[in-house]
Amino acid sequence: MPGSRSMARGKEALVHDDWSSDDSDGPRSSGSLSPGSREASQEAPCVARAIYKLRWVFLLGWPALTVALAPCAYLLLLNAQPMTKKAPEGTESTAAMQIFEQHFPDLAEVRREMVVLRCRTHCKSAATDMSRGIVEQISDLLYRFQNSNPDAGIVVNSYFTFSEHHQLGENPMISADRQSILLLWVWRVPERLKKVSEEFVTTMQVAIDEMNDMQPSHGLSISLTGLMTLDVALQETLIEEIPVHELSTIWLPFCILAYALRSPRMLLLAMIPMPIEILISFGLVYFASLKTVVLFYALMMMLMMCTSLSFDYALFMLTRYAEERAAGEPVDRAIVTVISQGGRVVVVSGIVLIIAWGSMAGLPVPFNTFSLSSCTMIAVCVLVQLTFVPSLLAIMPFLGPPAAKRRGASLDAGGGHGNGHGSAEEHSAFTKAQPHMQGIGFWLGRYLTAFPLNIIVPIIIYTAMMPLTLRMSKNFEIDGMFSFKFKMGHSFALGIPRSREEWSTALEIQDSFPSSVGIMMPMLIIGTGPSEPDSSRQVITDGSTPIDVKSEKFFHANCQMANALIEATSGKPYALGADSFVSGTFHGEADDGDAVKCLSPRLINAVRTNYITKHWLLRKTSANLQQLWDQIVSGNGDAMLTFVFPVTDPFSPDAFSLVDDVRSTLRNQNLAAQDPQAPIPGLTFTMFSPGSVVMDLIDVTSRRLPQTFMACVVLSLLLIGFWFKAVLIPFKLLLTVVVPITWTYGAALYVYEDGVISWLGFPGLSPTSASTGPSLCSRSRSSSGWPSTTRSS
Repeated sequence: MPGSRSMARGKEALVHDDWSSDDSDGPRSSGSLSPGSREASQEAPCVARAIYKLRWVFLLGWPALTVALAPCAYLLLLNAQPMTKKAPEGTESTAAMQIFEQHFPDLAEVRREMVVLRCRTHCKSAATDMSRGIVEQISDLLYRFQNSNPDAGIVVNSYFTFSEHHQLGENPMISADRQSILLLWVWRVPERLKKVSEEFVTTMQVAIDEMNDMQPSHGLSISLTGLMTLDVALQETLIEEIPVHELSTIWLPFCILAYALRSPRMLLLAMIPMPIEILISFGLVYFASLKTVVLFYALMMMLMMCTSLSFDYALFMLTRYAEERAAGEPVDRAIVTVISQGGRVVVVSGIVLIIAWGSMAGLPVPFNTFSLSSCTMIAVCVLVQLTFVPSLLAIMPFLGPPAAKRRGASLDAGGGHGNGHGSAEEHSAFTKAQPHMQGIGFWLGRYLTAFPLNIIVPIIIYTAMMPLTLRMSKNFEIDGMFSFKFKMGHSFALGIPRSREEWSTALEIQDSFPSSVGIMMPMLIIGTGPSEPDSSRQVITDGSTPIDVKSEKFFHANCQMANALIEATSGKPYALGADSFVSGTFHGEADDGDAVKCLSPRLINAVRTNYITKHWLLRKTSANLQQLWDQIVSGNGDAMLTFVFPVTDPFSPDAFSLVDDVRSTLRNQNLAAQDPQAPIPGLTFTMFSPGSVVMDLIDVTSRRLPQTFMACVVLSLLLIGFWFKAVLIPFKLLLTVVVPITWTYGAALYVYEDGVISWLGFPGLSPTSASTGPSLCSRSRSSSGWPSTTRSS
């Protein structure tokens, strides 16, 4: 009843009068709550009282943990990877990769790097004595690294490795306009050499920069690119851009928080926990990065989440603390109230966010690592805001606002009735709300929540946003009676440092040199057969294995496979031609120009192994062919690689369509080989490529995403309904949270897939399928060269 509440409040004020008159900014004793606060806070949860009592532990413990984990946080930046290179388990790419690693274990860790030397001004040819000297300098650096790291297995080729016109075609290491020449090296980069290889790439870049500085204005320009080089460039770019991104975007929430708190001291209090949260969460995730892939984008997501949660929770907790102090509450009682009441909402918010991000654990790598990273940041933010910030306020109350004078302190010892009613009225919910009952926000709320606007406005908003929901619904596909698939988009820009010279150099090489040397990410097709002989099948008699890749029949079958791919892609933007392949069974175009020119195994063996051709007639060609043969043929002679160099962006929609066509064609080839009367019964072709890995990743994620989303929605709504003991809250949140999510996805699809506002010309609002570099299909030169090394990741 009002009267009893007034008397109780008067007694609390009287008991507390001696404490507050001494120092309203803090208690006398650091060991427990003040007498009046102790009596008033008996109903406060034990957790809130325990946090207050252990304030010194939290104040010193969190910074100590931060210092301990700071080195791990730095190591996480070095250990994070720019993009995933593995397909999810159970996909075609994974099966093909397993076959590849089984037959070609040494090639699975091979990477390709390239250095292009171009004339700064127009010249007769880039192949000069000066360029030869630079090639020798770079080769010396590579061989020096090889001597220190024999496992790297570096193989170097350049323009000077070949003659101008060798027996298998013209030199592939010079551009069509003769203004550029190429140096290419391949090396093995196992996990144990990853760090030292990255350091060597950095050293090589420094050496190339020094060579460029020494060149005259009419000399040569030297640029480095490659798979490892692009990874290092992306790491450097992200490490540089993460602080820049944070500093360039933090000003807006900072201004909003400053306006809401209106206190420099409390603004400082809101900023102090952020470095603690970042370093601790990064340090914890580092240990996870030792066991699984953690992408740089997960770290960027953690930083953005730290900013939003820190400001959001600080705004909620500190404004509540300011209200308690404005109502005349002492520091200890205000802190216990904030932890017990405001902290409850923070905990619910954190749990819901953990459920939302935790549901991503059901997605494949690397999206499941987003779940781990984000949940770690959320948990750390909640714990720091509930323990460290109140402890800091309890020990340093001058950081917060001073307490207002309590009117209830003038009551007599008997709980006099003179000002009792006024004191209760002052501390009522309505009185605390009065300072906020002004401004445009209050004015809008007053009218929008009243009939009939509370019905008309939601109807208008939902009707206006319905096209966005419908746009998202178009990306859902029914994949069975109880299975749905969400068609996802993709962005190659996320895995490539497009603003760096390394990427522009890669595009230049792809556009200027033959596909067999200019494309860093080829498609691999593996021809193999049954692992064990089958007596019911015809076995090739000219070899000791079920499939002998040196036989005439296999040469013919491999040629048929290539011709089938050329026919299947004919007339399409990603059409393959004879110059798109590198193989040991065919080379160049047939005389009619419609297929590849098949080679005879007897001819290949004669060039590779005949003493006269090896040492006299075709010495360089024989050595290069033998090197290629050693790379593409397995040790047991039961599997052969065929490299396909499609002239298209390896992660574009065209690349995905090419993967579909290649897989479909190879399935037909494999099906025909199941016939016992086939020339080589059991012959199997499998393929994988960077594009197929991303394609399978998107496919698996598309199938799992609806399941994880529904699990997240159901768990979150049930938790909130149970926590607040309100049955209708989940239905309200369904309309106010879940449905607006469809608006966000729909808007993103309109912008990044349909390109409805691409006319603005802003790169960040361009569709992901738009061209982002020079055309890769503009070559006028046929790839007639046959490089000695075509290995790639």
